[in-house]
Amino acid sequence: MRVQNGPRNLRIGLLGAGFTRSWGGWLASELVGELCGRVDEDVELLRRLKETRNFEQVLGEIREEANRGPTQQCRFDRLQQAVLATFDEMNQMLATQQFEFDIREPDRRLSRFLAEFDAIFTLNQDLLLELHYVPGKDIESKRKWRATAYPGIALPIDWLDVIPSGRLDQELFETGTIEHDPRDQPIYKLHGSVNWRTADGSRIVVIGGSKDATIRGSTLLSGYLEAFRKCLSAGETKLMVIGYSFADDHVNDLLTKASVHKGLKTYLVNPAGLSVFDPPPNALITRPNKVFSALTLTGMLTRPFRDAFVSDRLSFSSFQRFLHGNR
Repeated sequence: MRVQNGPRNLRIGLLGAGFTRSWGGWLASELVGELCGRVDEDVELLRRLKETRNFEQVLGEIREEANRGPTQQCRFDRLQQAVLATFDEMNQMLATQQFEFDIREPDRRLSRFLAEFDAIFTLNQDLLLELHYVPGKDIESKRKWRATAYPGIALPIDWLDVIPSGRLDQELFETGTIEHDPRDQPIYKLHGSVNWRTADGSRIVVIGGSKDATIRGSTLLSGYLEAFRKCLSAGETKLMVIGYSFADDHVNDLLTKASVHKGLKTYLVNPAGLSVFDPPPNALITRPNKVFSALTLTGMLTRPFRDAFVSDRLSFSSFQRFLHGNR
């Protein structure tokens, strides 16, 4: 997707774990308890998970400690394998789900709704979109995109011919460029994916602390972040944020700058509403955070996301007004 000199008025989506939650996926806050059950033989890991209630913080800390000795390395390996096993189990569950919430009303199908975005950016490392999403496939005459593209990642030719469960074990490799066919809708997984690999077989996935450094170390992911910045800064961009908790500074910084300087307009979909911006109860600083102060919120939904496509016509109309008004 080329936005170096425009176009203006882009419509883009930003998805967080709350999006996958609509199909039963884990939220980050829920993973703490799940991981405690998977590493219960390591007292130190249990203590840290319970005290921080943040598995990514703990994973980042013990990753930095891993080179101190075999005990620390073993602890890091144990938690990392537990995290990956949790994702594997979640992906197996997602493969069995029906993607569309309701197929009775074609105009309110999720695949058609997602196809309205000029680009989708997601922080999720699960395989929900890869397993199920084909943009606007329900009515051929109204199809906007030929297919989806994960720029810089090579999909097998028969990818869509294989049932979702048959794609679970397939590893996808980077191509060395993030160019894509403009007929395809680009989906940028800003934190990589559990089944993505570099040419030498290393994982392309960002989980845990030091996310900025991990992204900078990946040509693919740093290119994705730059594509996100360009879309946000193209001028009068409309951004729908679905299920993101605003916990990543590298994302929040881009949202802040584009809101202040480039006219970014944001629609928030989150059951927590504006409370998602509240500092933790034990925080020393309690004033509104920087991204909250900067965002130009032009819509917000606290009702369940899936209801907009099943029974909640008011919510779906609110989505449409945001996406199509003044374009």
